[in-house]
Amino acid sequence: MQQRRTELKGPSRKLLCFKNQFSPTLFTSPPPFSHPELQGLPPLKNPTYCDPCLPASPLKSSEHRMLLSTDPIKTHIRCLNDKKLQKRLLSLGLDTSPSSCPFLTVKQHALFRRSEPRSLSTTFMERVTEVTARKSVKPFLNATELQVTQDIVREFGSDSGLGRKLQRLLEDRASRTDNWVWRVEKCLKKTILRPYWDSNPDLPSIGSPVYCGSDGLYHSATTNADYSLVKLTGWWLKHAYLSSRRPIVVHSNPGIQLPHQSFERQEAQLSYATRFIQGALSFKKILDDVTILDENIRALDENQLLSQLRFVVEESPRPTKTVGILTSENRDTWAKYHRLLSQDAYNMKLLDVIEKSLFVLCLDGPAPDLGVTDKQSISGLQMVHGGGSRANSGNRWFDKALQLVVGSSGEVGCCYEHSFSEGGPVAYLLNYIYEYIGKHPQDLNYSLPTVTFPVPLKLEFKLTPEVEQGIETACKNLDNVRNIQERGKTNVPRFPRLVADFEMYCSTFPAFGKDVLKSFKVSPDSFIQMAIQLAFYRLHKVPGAHYESAGLRKFIHGRTETIRSCSQESVDFAMKMLSSTATNEEKYEALLAAINGHKNYVIECVNGHGVDRHLLGLKLIAVENGLEIPALFKDPAYIRSTHFRMSTSQVPMRCDGVLSFGPLVPDRYTICYNPRNLNINFSISAFRSNPETNAKKFQEALYKSLQDMHDVAAHTHL
Repeated sequence: MQQRRTELKGPSRKLLCFKNQFSPTLFTSPPPFSHPELQGLPPLKNPTYCDPCLPASPLKSSEHRMLLSTDPIKTHIRCLNDKKLQKRLLSLGLDTSPSSCPFLTVKQHALFRRSEPRSLSTTFMERVTEVTARKSVKPFLNATELQVTQDIVREFGSDSGLGRKLQRLLEDRASRTDNWVWRVEKCLKKTILRPYWDSNPDLPSIGSPVYCGSDGLYHSATTNADYSLVKLTGWWLKHAYLSSRRPIVVHSNPGIQLPHQSFERQEAQLSYATRFIQGALSFKKILDDVTILDENIRALDENQLLSQLRFVVEESPRPTKTVGILTSENRDTWAKYHRLLSQDAYNMKLLDVIEKSLFVLCLDGPAPDLGVTDKQSISGLQMVHGGGSRANSGNRWFDKALQLVVGSSGEVGCCYEHSFSEGGPVAYLLNYIYEYIGKHPQDLNYSLPTVTFPVPLKLEFKLTPEVEQGIETACKNLDNVRNIQERGKTNVPRFPRLVADFEMYCSTFPAFGKDVLKSFKVSPDSFIQMAIQLAFYRLHKVPGAHYESAGLRKFIHGRTETIRSCSQESVDFAMKMLSSTATNEEKYEALLAAINGHKNYVIECVNGHGVDRHLLGLKLIAVENGLEIPALFKDPAYIRSTHFRMSTSQVPMRCDGVLSFGPLVPDRYTICYNPRNLNINFSISAFRSNPETNAKKFQEALYKSLQDMHDVAAHTHL
């Protein structure tokens, strides 16, 4: 597949276009948080508006700046307590939390909320005992093992135990940082969830920590690099960078699909892509007011953007070597070729253009035949990996923060690099763009004239024989060239052909949505989570360790906490549901107990009272200080309960879309869902090469579980 990169250039911002492809970089505001002192403040009769509220303000820009208070925190609070303005902000998709003000510094944010670790009090140890030793690990232990685990936890939290010493070290760390979890989360993402955290060269938003410079990929492959920017120690370098080197495609990068489109001709695809760009820029204008400019410092309009896309297509008639396919390789391999490319000054300039571009849009060709026929699954696969080097995978730059995809056969959405954001904000962006396009329908007569526009510049790399060989190898490692080994065989390569091995089904569960679940007076998310638990038990006849992501957006730099969805209540519920002797009332009682147990733990997690980040912090503090790793982390209870067989995430979208991502370990399922009012969109994936997983069977078991649970609840509510 051809990959000609064309730079759409202006003096202060750049777009980057790939033939059959395009992708943008999103600048996000700092994560929101709350504080009790902000609650209950009376609305001001004559509020002063601050710059973050400028798009919604009735004042002109000059008047705005004159009224801007010298204290940005207080000014923004005044804006947020103007109820009329707050409603307007929400209608525009603006964040109404205090931290949405990008002019607040990290220190100012910390005045409101500082993420401190809990002291190792009796209350905390009771919490660890309850969650770790009784609730979430009990399903994986026999009576003898459970007693051993309880003894270990008791010793860990005793006055003379190692836990107390580690807690003091953790508290000392908290006194010197705005978020003690920050370093812990970076390790977690790098070693478990993110094979390569610092691969993204894009700069973070104002007020966020900087991960690395544009040369982060080069440093990743070395052991003597200067990491003063991110303050990583030698242990961190070894543990976080070199222990996991999987490709980020499939293993890490999620994709988000939007509703399928119908493009009768190429001009329709380009017109849609133009409005895709405009929608992304419109969203960006909420965050900053910098426009895309031409050489004469004038903003590019829709006609000029469309003309540029036409030019890109016309100037890319033949397939060429696709350097982008190298970004699909494992981290060590891609770092090697990044270094080889960088040895040429011209190539280095091209890499710099790609890494600093504001957008990369993927103008894809037709989707290939990957063994699925429904449009939702086809779109999902295109967003995650592009279908292979003979299809559209070469039209990707997987290290780029965000790639918008517009395929000629109607697949639209994005693929994004995970380190810079969780799924929610990216889904919000995609939803905004989709609604923007709906409000700006395309000209079916394609009557937009050809206009004067800045001529895009082709970016063609100088390739050495070694790099060309690397491209061919990357294609083979990714492609669906030959069928993957039959399910159950063990002689699969360490990094099997990802496109062939990756099994994913995206579909809509049509029977009911969150409206019905709310009428049952249960949490829709907890209901779906328990359906996932039931589906796993139905298929495998054993409890399955189960990860759900909880957002810690209340805390500065907060990312995620682990919701342990598998508990004793969830296992009891699954057994009751599958019992031929249990009554409907018994099943309903077990269902409510499981749902309420999950919902309560979710509330604890999002408020900073989960246990996994805290436990991980204690473990890493021990390693950092040369202390023995506590026995708790070597205990079968901890190991089994954290070997997650299911990784799940709710990513709501108003439109008919869904996020998709791949498994991080061979025997795992990934399940992402978008609960809508009348139905639920699901994406379910697994690896074909693993004999224990089957995404299609899991989908069938999940849908049956949802219906069975609905019938039990509906019978009780008659």
